[in-house]
Amino acid sequence: MNVRKKMFNRFIAGCMALFVAITAFPVNSYAKYPTLETPYKTLVVGSTQMTMHDYTDDEDTMLGCFVVPETGKYSITLANNGSMDARYLLLNENLSEIDSTRKFIGEEPLTSYTFDNMTLKKNQKVYVYIDGFDDGLLAVKITIKQTNVAHSSKQPQLNKKAVSLARNKKVTLKLKNNKKKVIWVSSNKRIATVTSKGVVKAKKKGTAYIYAIANHKLYKCKISVYR
Repeated sequence: MNVRKKMFNRFIAGCMALFVAITAFPVNSYAKYPTLETPYKTLVVGSTQMTMHDYTDDEDTMLGCFVVPETGKYSITLANNGSMDARYLLLNENLSEIDSTRKFIGEEPLTSYTFDNMTLKKNQKVYVYIDGFDDGLLAVKITIKQTNVAHSSKQPQLNKKAVSLARNKKVTLKLKNNKKKVIWVSSNKRIATVTSKGVVKAKKKGTAYIYAIANHKLYKCKISVYR
């Protein structure tokens, strides 16, 4: 009976020791993978600094979100300017890792990396997840550029440079090859008026100029009213 009791006591003691050992060892010393509820910092085209001063062993992570302003190709450069090594992942809208983008900051002696030539669609969300490895200052500078900005060879111009109108007649002017807001102005409203849509109406005999103002540039059309 005493032998069985001793064996039982040893078994209980062993289980307790194993339990203490398991609970004392951290299963994961880093923060959990982000979710859609994880707070994030908004990233924009240009440079954004992300810094974590109040860090702990299990919360040394940062999350940034970039909403694509227009469809095109983009590059995202991350530069480690903190004191700890870290990894960063590029995640899609569902926070799933985008293929072949896992890189590390501060290793070998890599301190920055560029995700280049990525085709992104307007309003698409791209998340940057940064996970620090050590105790120290976690800081990363994120620079986003649009790499395929197209410059149109066609310059904005009015569809008409000069128009002759009888009194009370109308003509519609348009500024072609233009995506900017247009402001329409008449040099003499007694001769001809113009609406915000570029519709010109002849009022009385004479000459006036209709101006289209867009992107800080001026375009004009001569209006000659007869009769």
